[in-house]
Amino acid sequence: EHLSEAAAIQAESTSLLDRIHADLEASLAAWQRASDKARTYSDVLIPNARKTWDSSLAAYQSGQAEFATLYAVEIQWLEFERGLWAAITQTYLQRIRIEELSGLATGQSEKDVAP
Repeated sequence: EHLSEAAAIQAESTSLLDRIHADLEASLAAWQRASDKARTYSDVLIPNARKTWDSSLAAYQSGQAEFATLYAVEIQWLEFERGLWAAITQTYLQRIRIEELSGLATGQSEKDVAP
């Protein structure tokens, strides 16, 4: 009887560790995706949107573009900014989840997460 009880406890422990391991892997993958996304927004999309907005503003001021064009470009730029902050938020949420699952602090500073 004690052996079957011990085997049941061992099986339950193994199952719990497997679930923690799977959750940890999923959180690490989500953190990496969010981190990559934040870098893409900050290093590529937002700078390009800013350049496009600058060009559109100059074109609008010289009468070569309509206000609607300038407005659309600015909306796109703001959407990229929103996407950046959503990705940064996701990195923090996944970091918290990883720390919760592992019981360890990741030791990341804000500069490691935010561009």
